Amino acid sequence: MNKYTVYIALSILLIAVLPLSAQEVENLEKHPGYINLESIRIPKNAGKITDITLGPALLKIASMFRDSEDETGELIGKNLSGLLSIRVKSFEVRDSKGMKELEPMIARIQEQLNKDKWEHVVRVKEEDAFTNISVRYIKDKAVGFLLMTWDPKGEATFINVVGGIRLEDLAAMGLGLQGSAMDSLRKALKENY
Repeated sequence: MNKYTVYIALSILLIAVLPLSAQEVENLEKHPGYINLESIRIPKNAGKITDITLGPALLKIASMFRDSEDETGELIGKNLSGLLSIRVKSFEVRDSKGMKELEPMIARIQEQLNKDKWEHVVRVKEEDAFTNISVRYIKDKAVGFLLMTWDPKGEATFINVVGGIRLEDLAAMGLGLQGSAMDSLRKALKENY
């Protein structure tokens, strides 16, 4: 197969899968595992910034690899199959003013988690740094995952995964967790699954 055939095939695939209707976006926002991370405003003086949105269309494409003969493709496809959205916001907080701006936004998300009965799986506090991992269940199935970690002297990270979630796959991916936060996630999964 020449490279032009590959380009044409990929273009057709993207045209078929990528367009998101307003209905699909609205459905995602109404999904019980969805948390609106747009309410987290990145401070103007933030340092390093990572802002990633993988919506239903891109995740459908990635999940097509689950039957791949390639081991990496199969692992990616298996882990992403059933997911509707992955949203990541991560940035350096350079001063206490930036963290002060975040506090009410974080409090609103915490209120929503409590109101919607998300289960808090991991809570770690080390000095002034916090990590919270919460999971939303519907009929014993995980449909939403939220990681919030912030350190007033460094970085804030928010990750929302929406859809049919296998928590053991999330733990295998690591999600950038290190130290006691990752240990706590593994321990919680071992105890509950």
